[in-house]
Order: sequence, then structure tokens, then C-alpha cells
Amino acid sequence: GEVQELRARFADAEARREEGATIEARRLEEEVQQLRAPRTQMAALQTELSVCHEEVRLAAVDLLRQREDGDNKVTALRSELAVCRDEARQAADRESAALEAEGAAHAAAWRFREEARALSE
Repeated sequence: GEVQELRARFADAEARREEGATIEARRLEEEVQQLRAPRTQMAALQTELSVCHEEVRLAAVDLLRQREDGDNKVTALRSELAVCRDEARQAADRESAALEAEGAAHAAAWRFREEARALSE
């Protein structure tokens, strides 16, 4: 009886020891997971940051391209404006010359009428 009781107590103590070891092993595994979590989060954040940096770089490149396109359009519009101003100046010169010629023609016609009247008198 006493040997059996000792064996039962030993078996019981052994089972409690194994159960305690299992619990301790689970607790340690949870601690390891908690220690790994920040590293995993940090790696994910670094990846996200890299993606953001690339998006910012691409946006900057796009803005520079749009600015160049805008500068090119401004240059083209300035050239077009210069051509239009030149054409307007030439048209004004032609109009002025036409008015001068019309004035000279009227003056010549007036002189001709005056001479014709003088001759007919």
C-alpha cells in the first residue's frame, strides 16, 4: 500500500510538473510572439514607407513634367502672340497706307475738279 501510494504521488507530481512545463512553454512562446510582433510591424511600416516614398517621387516627376509642358505651352503661346502682334502691326501699316492713298486720291480728284472748273470758265 505504501509503495503504491508513493508511486501515485510521484505520478501525480510528475503530471503536475509536465503540466507546469507545458504552461511555461506556452507562456514563453507567447512572449516570443509578442517580441516578434514589433519587428513584424516595423518591417510592414518600412515597406509602407518605401511605397510612400516611391509615390511621392512619381508625383514629383509628374509635376515636373506638367510644369515643363506648361512652360512649353507658355512659350508657344508667346510666340503665337508675337506673330499676331506683328500681323496686326502690318495690317495697321497697310490700313494707314491705304488711308493715305485714299486721301491722296481725294486730293487729286479735288484738284482735277478745280482745274476742270477753271478751264471751263
